[in-house]
Amino acid sequence: MIKIMISHAQEDDLLVDYLFGKLDRENLGLDIFVDHKQNLIGDDAQVMIDEAKKSIIFIPVFSNTAVKKDFIIKETKTVLDSPSTYIFPIKSKCDEDKIPSEIKIAFKSHDRVSGILYEDFSKIDEWKIKYEKLLKAIISKLTELDMYQKDEFFYQDAEIIDKILSRDNPSPAEIKIMVDVYLKKEAYQYYFFNRLKNLNWLNFLKIYRFFDKNPKPIQVENQTGSYRIPRWSVLNYLEWGSTQIDEDKDPKFGEYLIEIVRSVSNNKDENGARIDNHITDWVLIKIMANLPDRFVKVIDIEMIRDFLKSRWDITLISSEVGINLLPKLLNHHQKEKALKGEEMTGTDAEACAYLYTAALTQPMGHDWGQIYLYIAGKTYTRWKKNEMPEDIRVETLRDDQMADLNRLKEWLYRKRSQIRLERERAERRQRREEEATKRKREQPALFDF
Repeated sequence: MIKIMISHAQEDDLLVDYLFGKLDRENLGLDIFVDHKQNLIGDDAQVMIDEAKKSIIFIPVFSNTAVKKDFIIKETKTVLDSPSTYIFPIKSKCDEDKIPSEIKIAFKSHDRVSGILYEDFSKIDEWKIKYEKLLKAIISKLTELDMYQKDEFFYQDAEIIDKILSRDNPSPAEIKIMVDVYLKKEAYQYYFFNRLKNLNWLNFLKIYRFFDKNPKPIQVENQTGSYRIPRWSVLNYLEWGSTQIDEDKDPKFGEYLIEIVRSVSNNKDENGARIDNHITDWVLIKIMANLPDRFVKVIDIEMIRDFLKSRWDITLISSEVGINLLPKLLNHHQKEKALKGEEMTGTDAEACAYLYTAALTQPMGHDWGQIYLYIAGKTYTRWKKNEMPEDIRVETLRDDQMADLNRLKEWLYRKRSQIRLERERAERRQRREEEATKRKREQPALFDF
């Protein structure tokens, strides 16, 4: 059974009864928890939080009354922190400014937006149409997770999986059961990897080759030229793991992760072609940006070439490379220059990476070609401890070419510094707004009896 929880205020019972009845008759294998149907006065409030944590689908109903209820806000916050629970908010005669800030759609900048799309059930004569949209969204998510119309034992198995995941050091028998029984099914993989928060599993899963199956784009049936890009179930775990690496305590985990990144970036299909999944490529770049400096080398930039050749939209990839990965790779070298009192400019490797990607978009003139080969030779020799092939080696530049190179490096440094400052300002502004919203929301609760 697939656990669904509907969180609401008593004043919205009519709408919730309608939703419960409709969902219950769909025969989707849903286990629907509605508080006013199962809880009585005197029950432990923790029961509600526990139900929220166990849910796969969480449906909060926001009305002007509900948003004042502390338990609804706490349940929603609990679910927002859970990577294995998916929220489908409903608005019912609720003023826009009263929607919780974590849910409400808000633009942070021209290319950054937060919030969750919700369905508006404010008009009773539109309930049928709105319900069909809600149902379609739920089925789409369950299909994506490969949980749609699963067998009746899924949720019982999920409880066993949770017990195994709760152990810091799972036994060999538990690992064997997980690998040979539960993780044979794709639906269980999504459930497992979304809840897994333990680096000790990393090498076991690597040995059992769970990181060798980057999914290919899937052609949409009866729609020639249309493809669905699947999100690989392991990505959330790998990205989380990259944020936990301490190079002084457990360097082996960092080595495992960068090995996985390099291997996955070169996954081939049955025809020998590289698997082109831009969602996977995007997360791989995020992982590299998260890892401590010692694990990621400038030579790893070479794999970005294949990422940028994707037939799909590369906006996410190029943004992550420019904003997070390149500055990280080059930051260590800049610190060394600052300590020596030298002028701060872009590095040789940064100029090399920039010219390389620029050359993919348009032909490069002779002078810039010479500059690229010169700077590539220096970078190649430094990081690979080898020599450039003699037929393309450029060892010196003319004065005007060297001046162009220096201007490029100065420009790269200014742009990188500008982007970093703007991002830091935006993050500080966002934190201030969130703190102000939190204070405003919590203050009335002191007098809410």
